[in-house]
Amino acid sequence: MPIAGYTPASILKENQEVLDRGGSKHMDWGGLYLQIPNQHLRYWRRRYPDLDSEDGDIKLHAWERFLRSDESRPYRVSKPKYFHGTEIKT
Repeated sequence: MPIAGYTPASILKENQEVLDRGGSKHMDWGGLYLQIPNQHLRYWRRRYPDLDSEDGDIKLHAWERFLRSDESRPYRVSKPKYFHGTEIKT
């Protein structure tokens, strides 16, 4: 069930607006890279089960691969250079 006022389309539109303003701001302890509507997240987890792996290393690598992929572009709210210390070349 979507949160009142938020639809997948409105989230993707907001993501683009955030990127147009220079992207989300990062703190020393972390940052926001993606904003994915729940309905879309369920799809991606079915398509790539490792995104939901109980093994932390497998899950981390799956999210790194997804972040590098063109499939993640509509969900990006920043232009990350690093993810968990690994350089991201997008």
